[in-house]
Formats: sequence, structure tokens, C-alpha cells
Amino acid sequence: MSTKIKSIYTERTVVISRAVLGHINVALPVGPDVNVSHSDLIAAVETECHVRLVPADAIVIDRADLAPVSIVDGRAVADGASDPYSASLVANPNWAWQYALNAIAVSEYLRAHLPVDEADVETLAQIIRQHDGDVSASVMARRLLATGKVTVKPS
Repeated sequence: MSTKIKSIYTERTVVISRAVLGHINVALPVGPDVNVSHSDLIAAVETECHVRLVPADAIVIDRADLAPVSIVDGRAVADGASDPYSASLVANPNWAWQYALNAIAVSEYLRAHLPVDEADVETLAQIIRQHDGDVSASVMARRLLATGKVTVKPS
């Protein structure tokens, strides 16, 4: 796989592709290709474009998604939340940051490990055993829904 970057002044292009041993091959319109390290290329993009590139699995929070903050009785209060967070204006900001990171960690865990009612699991397993056979997933889904014992919640 490669990416072509067209010049803004001419029809020439630079082609960037993954080379051997994790290096990046940069094919210039004239002259020999240049191989650079992945980290050097990323560092150059970050420096020259004034951006921060993050790993694909990073949690990125847009500052626009943060609640506005008001000062109420000497406390900084995040507005608009059903359970507003507040901290003293003299509180250590590192503590608030750690609190937020812990809350995100719990949120991510709960999203990945939705609680399941074991009685529901057993009921569904019994239905599947009754209708088991060499059938397609659609046929099985239709049969499960037809029992009236299985519902689908919109996500």
C-alpha cells in the first residue's frame, strides 16, 4: 500500500510506502528514493504540521466535548452533568486528572464487559438447543425472535 502526495505547484507527486524492516520509502519525483524511519517521519509531520499523532487505539477527547466550567462558592464545577463534578479552586489539578482517567478506565471496561443476566443466558441457550441444527444465522435469528422470548434492543 502506498500514498501519493500531489505537489501544490506542479503535477509531480511524492509516493510514500512501507519499506522493509519497518522503514518508510519516500519516492521523490527526481533522484533516488529515500528510506526514513517510521519515528522520524512521524516526528517530522508532528513538528512541521503542528499536530500530535496518536496510536490507533488511543482515546481522544475533543476539548469541545468537555463541559463548561463555572465557579460556584469557591469551587470549579463542570456544568451540565447529571452528577456534576466539582473541585476546590486550590485542589491539585493532577488529582482531578487522575480521577478523570479512572472514570474513563471504568467506562471503557463497562463498554467492553456489558453485564449479562445469567438467567437470560440460560433461557436463550435452551431456545437455541430446541432449534439447533444446520441452519443459517438468519434462520436462527428469525426462529429466536418468533419465540417471543428474545428481543433486540436498539443500540
